[in-house]
Amino acid sequence: MLRPRTLVIGGGIAIMVIVVAVVAVLFTSLDRIIKTAVETVGPEITKADVKLAEVNISATSGSGSLKGLMIGNPAGFKTERAFFLGEVSVEVDVSTITSDTIIINKVLIKAPEVTYELSGSGSNLDAIQKNIEAYTGGGKGVKADAKADSKKEEGGKKLIIKELIISDGKIGVSASLLGGKQLNVPLPTIRLTDIGKEEKGATPSEVAEKVIGSITKSAGSAATAGLGSLKDAAASGAKAVGDVMKGAGDKAGGMVDGIKGMFGSGSK
Repeated sequence: MLRPRTLVIGGGIAIMVIVVAVVAVLFTSLDRIIKTAVETVGPEITKADVKLAEVNISATSGSGSLKGLMIGNPAGFKTERAFFLGEVSVEVDVSTITSDTIIINKVLIKAPEVTYELSGSGSNLDAIQKNIEAYTGGGKGVKADAKADSKKEEGGKKLIIKELIISDGKIGVSASLLGGKQLNVPLPTIRLTDIGKEEKGATPSEVAEKVIGSITKSAGSAATAGLGSLKDAAASGAKAVGDVMKGAGDKAGGMVDGIKGMFGSGSK
């Protein structure tokens, strides 16, 4: 017959084994969990297709990458996608993986491709931003089901991102005035710090709102500047053509006057 002390020790060992097993499963399944979360929650937040090709996170160092992250466009836009992030490097504080708030030390988004599509109702990036705000409750006229989804998300994991850098990006501007062509302009470097720190943790949708909001603002400014330069160039080109045509007209007029003069002098 086992003594109470032996039972307690045995029970304690069993609990430790279970805990270790759970942590091991969490770490070995981390890549799949992240991929599933991105492709499940992403479309709910943005109202657009979200695909993630690959996740590689080291359970020991916390460093890793997300590859082939694509965010499509909401209904009503013609271009294939709004964002394509070839590779996103991340550094996770592994000691926080099992806590309610996960700390991410650094996120580096290198050479993202952003499509800025302008339509009569605004841009595709503005539409995505409004969808995210509606989901998080940041927009006006929030629907009841959106509030419920946002409330449900609050019970899950929260995030703090110490530093997020977006560099070497480019924006493909699509607008009717371009006649079906695309204007490519550089995306200025974006650096955000302490995302979610003040709130002691932000939900994934709140992080998405902050990040995409920053990209939308920066992309909008760059696209507007690019279109402005294009318009100025077109105006300058049109003026130059007008000046050439006017000069040619003046010369032609001079030739005609000269010919008239020749005939006029011969008739006297």
